[in-house]
Amino acid sequence: MEKNYTIQEMSQLLTRLIFIFLSLFFYSCVTDIEEVKAITQDLDLSKDVADSVKIIYSDSGQVKLIIQAPTLERYTQKEQSKDVFPNGILISFFNQNGVIDSWLKADWAERIPAEQKMIAKGNVAFYNAVNDKLQTSELIWDDKSKSIYTEKFIRI
Repeated sequence: MEKNYTIQEMSQLLTRLIFIFLSLFFYSCVTDIEEVKAITQDLDLSKDVADSVKIIYSDSGQVKLIIQAPTLERYTQKEQSKDVFPNGILISFFNQNGVIDSWLKADWAERIPAEQKMIAKGNVAFYNAVNDKLQTSELIWDDKSKSIYTEKFIRI
């Protein structure tokens, strides 16, 4: 048995369906603050993580150094922001002609912008243009004083 609907009946049916759909939609969009807190409590929003990092530092269009690392953890606390390279780092230093003239490798590194320091640790090796090699367990690069130093044993 087939029933033919009038335009008025179709309109009423459509209005009811829309009302039911909107009621379900608004009911399902209720935000429970406790549920949101439970979902986000394990997230560390003060840390960004990146993989396969390549950072290029330049001055007046000339590349000064390139940092490459498998992982970068950037901590963004206001007064103690820092970049940590927990899985090693390779820094290539360029001369005025755009040629790599020295490089540094380490198992771990940390850059602290507020102190203008970078600390490299674990199997640190620094090579110059003639391939001389300095090895140590820790090397500190102080950009303020324009010096590189360590209090650890070194081997040249």
